[in-house]
Amino acid sequence: MEKQYLQFKIDGFTPETLPMERLAAYISELAALFSNNERVHFDKVKKGSALLQAWVEAPAAPKIRQRVSVADSPDAPEDVARAYRNLNQMLREDNSSGVLRRPKGATILKFPGKKAPIIQTFRVVEVGTIEGQVIRIGGIDETVPIWIQDRQGNIIKNCHTRNRQTAKELAKHYLGPYVRLEGSGKWLRNQDEKWDLEEFTVNSFEVLDDVPLAEAVSAVRAVKDNAWNEYEDPEAELRKVQKGQ
Repeated sequence: MEKQYLQFKIDGFTPETLPMERLAAYISELAALFSNNERVHFDKVKKGSALLQAWVEAPAAPKIRQRVSVADSPDAPEDVARAYRNLNQMLREDNSSGVLRRPKGATILKFPGKKAPIIQTFRVVEVGTIEGQVIRIGGIDETVPIWIQDRQGNIIKNCHTRNRQTAKELAKHYLGPYVRLEGSGKWLRNQDEKWDLEEFTVNSFEVLDDVPLAEAVSAVRAVKDNAWNEYEDPEAELRKVQKGQ
């Protein structure tokens, strides 16, 4: 079975100057970019500029080529985009740039690193809501930290109540029905032009009705002269409304 080699070239480093811990971090992110971990193998760091060489088992090569080909595009899957962002960020921190290439061959993917324009970051404070299940709550300060898991399974760890009384009331719903937290959030626009929630202060909350969607739609359709009865699949239409489509 023929091996297919890939090289990640890091400008500004040599095998002698690249620290072992940093080498391990680069290899870890490359493994995340390639995936198929059982079929991708680290080979060596070649001389010259730091050239991290790996080889791929032939059956996995087409899938890895597909992942890499979209890594710097808006259509990249989230795990591929994340690995690409992380590698670029590491290169920027190291005042470097890099490329993924075939040995003595054409460049497959560019990593601009320090060459990429710096996008200005800024913060905003905005009133809003967060919905999810309380999965962790506790602390001894007046403002009590809370973890929320939303309906997509994402865990939001940077929430806290404004006072201990609100936390005490929320604790009654620990691992219980979904709640809607109302308060103010601090948002940061990062280098990828995405908004990250830095902090959310809970002023109040309400417990949500966890009636299954199908049951809720059936109840609505039972109302006389209801427009939802005109849809062939009202559940699908309601999901579109929820997503803002």
